[in-house]
Amino acid sequence: MARLRLPLVLIGLVFAAPALAAPADEAVEAFNSLYGEEVKRVLASRDTSDDTLLAAKLFEAAKTVSQQPELMALLCEKAVELGRTTPTGRATAVQAMELLAAEVPERKAACLEKIVSIRQIDYDTSRPEAKAQPGEALVAALLALADAKAEAGDAAGALEPCRKALAIATAIKSEARATVQGQLDRLTARIKMDQKIAGLRARLEAAPADAAVRTELVRAILVDLDNPAEAAKFVDATLDAAWQKYVPAAARGVKETPELACQELGDWYRGLADPASPAAKPAMLGRARAYYQRFLALHKTEDVARAQVTLAMRKLAESAAPEPPKAGPAGKTPPAPGDALPAGQWLDVLKYVDTNKDPTTGSLPVGWQRQGTTVVCTNPGYNYARLAIPIMPQGGYELQVQLAMSRSHGEVGIFLPAGAGSTLLVIDGSGPSGLQYVNDQSVYSNATGTNTTLAVNRIYTVDARVTLTGDQAEILAALDSKPLVRWSGPQTALSPYYSTDRRCLGLFAYYCTATFGSVRLKMLSGEARLYKPEPPKPAATPGKASPKSRPPSPASGDSAAPAPTRSSTAPAAPAGEAN
Repeated sequence: MARLRLPLVLIGLVFAAPALAAPADEAVEAFNSLYGEEVKRVLASRDTSDDTLLAAKLFEAAKTVSQQPELMALLCEKAVELGRTTPTGRATAVQAMELLAAEVPERKAACLEKIVSIRQIDYDTSRPEAKAQPGEALVAALLALADAKAEAGDAAGALEPCRKALAIATAIKSEARATVQGQLDRLTARIKMDQKIAGLRARLEAAPADAAVRTELVRAILVDLDNPAEAAKFVDATLDAAWQKYVPAAARGVKETPELACQELGDWYRGLADPASPAAKPAMLGRARAYYQRFLALHKTEDVARAQVTLAMRKLAESAAPEPPKAGPAGKTPPAPGDALPAGQWLDVLKYVDTNKDPTTGSLPVGWQRQGTTVVCTNPGYNYARLAIPIMPQGGYELQVQLAMSRSHGEVGIFLPAGAGSTLLVIDGSGPSGLQYVNDQSVYSNATGTNTTLAVNRIYTVDARVTLTGDQAEILAALDSKPLVRWSGPQTALSPYYSTDRRCLGLFAYYCTATFGSVRLKMLSGEARLYKPEPPKPAATPGKASPKSRPPSPASGDSAAPAPTRSSTAPAAPAGEAN
């Protein structure tokens, strides 16, 4: 029993010391020596509060032993076993499974299954009038499980959780219903494509010299499955010369492609996109865009080749452009720049985003693209990708954003205008999340930072509330209903370094692929208007002394506004960065 009373810090040091993973039997022995008696005592008790406390204790210990996957798995699984009995314990159990899935990828599917079962308990035990929030969490968990199964090649197995998610989304009248239906449609199409490819494989095996069947198989794998490495396995001398040249080159990946070949492969993929199905076309355009971007990064000379690729990028943007808004009921025309949007109701503002041209700068937002109803930023390097949402909230408002990120050490963000000021709400995958900047101080030093740990590719919901009183502002933010930021002070203390026009909402991504599934706005006071550039300021009358110069208002969007001093801990934006 003496060992059971060791301080948790010392226990963590004991766990973290070995450099190699302990075998399963050693992990069991270590766990039993440290927690065995305590677990027995807690399980024998009728009081569930001690189960919840011990579950939290085991989860905290699990975070210190990432180099010991067997031991960490045992700690996480016991945390789930103990935590399932109370709402607080179930929240810990979900975190434990997310940790295990992130650190031990081979256990991801099993972890997601357990998260679904935990979310199901929350949903089943909630009152009828309070099922919306646990229902949304259950839908997100089911979609994550479906995604994992689909990524593992089990599209048929992904159907069941996706169908269940659709049923839950329908029951709670969730706005995610369209997203779920879209995923279900894609899975159904994928299953049909898998069946088609299986048939083509069988036909080719029976007649290896049939060039038509081989070509159809290579095209289906390359275009419809977006898998050049697998398609390359079927390339031989019977195929067209272009297939023989480009399919093996594409199989090597963008990063391994030399400069001139990037232009050729970009052109080739752009040609494949034209006849591709609506489901496959975005992937082909994305491949073309990636090769063009690499070419522009490598080819610095301002010559015909660079101009040609730049123009090709514009054509890609036109190909991916969303349809313009249609006239509403009774012949109503869509709102024009400067128009006010309906007040007092939730509005989908992501639909106004144009990934082909940022209206506030007139430039192409590099790395951003629209994929169906979502907006995705592929930002693998150390640059700061931002995109304006052409909506200007002029008053207090609530904002709800669903997002996911591909790296635990990346960042995503949401620009929040606040009267005369504006700020960036940063969500860090494994570090301090908060407001950037406040009084010219970064999130690392302005006291709004809260350490967060986000699971890769999991859908999170960010709720933000901005209220204005006179020249003061209050900003509240939560991540999956957990408090993240509570700040109040002068509006002029807020000054985002990376924004385009500070009057507008906006999105941000750093060193990750960020997916924004929805952005909903509800005005609490005042109104929201579609973005409209400010009229140019009149020139000073010749011969007249100009009034004493003043720095532009943070809300003006003036590009000449001085940038706030940045913290030494914040990364510096690269010179000449156009995004």
